[in-house]
Amino acid sequence: MKSGQLRASLWLLVLIAPLLCIWLAGWGFAIATGQGHLWPGEEQGVLLVQSAMVAAPFLGLALAGSSRLSRKTVKYLRPRLGAAIGLGSFTTFLFWLLYYWDGYRYWRDDLSGGANIGLGLLMLISPIIVAAVMIGGYVWGPLRNSKRY
Repeated sequence: MKSGQLRASLWLLVLIAPLLCIWLAGWGFAIATGQGHLWPGEEQGVLLVQSAMVAAPFLGLALAGSSRLSRKTVKYLRPRLGAAIGLGSFTTFLFWLLYYWDGYRYWRDDLSGGANIGLGLLMLISPIIVAAVMIGGYVWGPLRNSKRY
């Protein structure tokens, strides 16, 4: 993979992650709960903020990765960026799976009450956690292939 292709892939991920986690999954959740005709309704602002939350760590990776890419560094950076992308995508998926599962459980069991404050706080700091996991993947991901172990 050339540096231009890798750079384009990083920027494409900034767009794809929110589309999958927020817009497509939200639409699927609305269909699954029988509220597809209401989606997105009055929640466009919320969906935009959630999209920004999902995109933020990937935007940071795209900015950092694009600034360091050149023909000479692609071979060195590709496994590091791959580990960061893989771990960041997996962690993001887990957070949003938890978010939708909580909403589904609330709908399925016909629960009454307020919002899940703990989950809300966790979702607010999720971009920081995802970014930390991505940094860890970038730093330690290639170590599994090294000759030292």
